[in-house]
Amino acid sequence: MCFKCLPLFFRAVVVIGCFYLQNSTAIYGQPTEPRLYDPPQVAITNNGADTVVLIQMRAVAVVGGGQAMGEADALEYRKLKQRIKKTYPYAMNAVGLLKQVETLTAEMDNKRDQKKYLKKLEDQLRDEFQDEITKFTVNEGKVLIKIIERETQRPFFDILRELKNPMSVFFLNQLAKRYGYDLKEGYDPSKYTDMEEILQYIETHNGELDFEPTKFIQPKGFDKFKQAPDPNELLDKNSRTKSKDTTTTKIGNN
Repeated sequence: MCFKCLPLFFRAVVVIGCFYLQNSTAIYGQPTEPRLYDPPQVAITNNGADTVVLIQMRAVAVVGGGQAMGEADALEYRKLKQRIKKTYPYAMNAVGLLKQVETLTAEMDNKRDQKKYLKKLEDQLRDEFQDEITKFTVNEGKVLIKIIERETQRPFFDILRELKNPMSVFFLNQLAKRYGYDLKEGYDPSKYTDMEEILQYIETHNGELDFEPTKFIQPKGFDKFKQAPDPNELLDKNSRTKSKDTTTTKIGNN
């Protein structure tokens, strides 16, 4: 991991990505660890003369241009698949929890409470995922962001603007550019054709990759963030903590 990228990952990936963890759901309700090789749905109908068995087969994605890859391109393609395999659980769980967090913060009338809630959540996630995020490479970070952009249909820059102040977003965007990111770009499937091909294959083949079952490993700590914390509980806890600290200080001074 490029250690210089750490601020970007904490502020952009952890805050925007990891804390959007849904309660172990991926693509709008699909299991994060897909059920592999589900049996086909079978139905029997009678057309008046014969009994016919109808079998509903799973969808098959037809992707790719059919052109042979050179050795260098094939190597890059394999690397991309490994990056997607590593970042997929983060990104897909992130998309689910995004809606939860947006709903919760939208219900808060007090902007100050919104900031406190997000800051507390950020601190919790930093403590939980620091070791994992620092192991991400720059290219893995790019893939993670692109998957999130694909599923939200929004540039990462726009998501950041909803949750961070303008100066922080500007800083993150400038830092991202130093490492080849463009947070304003968004996801264009016609540009990221290899990534789109791999993601479509995963989605239509119950988590299979390379024609074999692929178990996406859940990052450690996901269970602690199965759903977004209740703002009232989190803010009340903060208030009680501050009150307790104040009392302790007064006793100590006496």
